[in-house]
Amino acid sequence: MLATDLADEQRLLVHPILLGCGKGLFDDRMQASAFRLDASTTSPDGMPVNRYVRDGKVRIGSFESA
Repeated sequence: MLATDLADEQRLLVHPILLGCGKGLFDDRMQASAFRLDASTTSPDGMPVNRYVRDGKVRIGSFESA
């Protein structure tokens, strides 16, 4: 759904990994999208659960000094 720009909301459950690698969240088909953190809670076992919602157009910044 992210690749076709159909997602209005994302809910991410964060599982920290100490060693090795996991499956990537985004791939080459992903379109740039603007989301903002709407809510964040912690599960009873300590896992962060974050809810992101659409936030208009993508804003592009730079690393130049102001």
